Amino acid sequence: MNKLQAEVVILDDGYQHWQLARDLDIVLIDALNMFGNNFLLPRGTLREPLPNLARAQAFLLTKVDQSTDDAIHIIRDTLARYNDKALIVESNHQPKCFVEIEEWYKGRRTTDVALETIRHQKVVALSAIGNPSSFEQTILDIGVAQVYGVRYADHHDYTMAEMQEIMQRGVDEKAYALITTEKDAVKIPAEFIHSNRSLPLYVLSIEVHFTEGYEDLMELIKNIADKYKNQIPKILYEALYKYEVEIND
Repeated sequence: MNKLQAEVVILDDGYQHWQLARDLDIVLIDALNMFGNNFLLPRGTLREPLPNLARAQAFLLTKVDQSTDDAIHIIRDTLARYNDKALIVESNHQPKCFVEIEEWYKGRRTTDVALETIRHQKVVALSAIGNPSSFEQTILDIGVAQVYGVRYADHHDYTMAEMQEIMQRGVDEKAYALITTEKDAVKIPAEFIHSNRSLPLYVLSIEVHFTEGYEDLMELIKNIADKYKNQIPKILYEALYKYEVEIND
């Protein structure tokens, strides 16, 4: 960090990096896969025992809209058992639009594809993520006629042969398009992206919508930022407040 002269560090998957001093720990809880099966890797999906949730200052529950009231109640009770002082925030993942992967790959967003485009159509959902069922459910909620799920292990790197096979399956199923996640899009070979494809491959753009606890979370972040406002670049500090106004508006 000193070498890069960084003034703000936002670390993903850093909860287990105990050697790193930090000012705020936010733990995400998937409301559709709450605490895995309560076992540590490799038997389960937990990276630490649940009592270690005591270190967090905030919990962000994701995909709450796809879960049930009973599941949310269990999650909140579990969190309170190990950490009754941390803030609990709830959020949904809401689809925004599609981007054809060649446009996405080039960083161009001038031709976004509306969600309505795939309604009443058959599509192939391609993913290599931790919870593919949630991704497929999101597509179903848009209003498609049918989703053919193609799932790979989390973090899978796609080969040209695999992508050609998936494309052929889409053609055989008379699908309108292939749909994938932004996480998967970076793993798809450029050779396939720029090839003469039979069907479009859309990347689903998702945005997070906070449903509960947003104001408290922003206040928590701003209180920490205030401690370092003489060190944080002015443009970044002002952006934090600007972002809050845009979201609340």
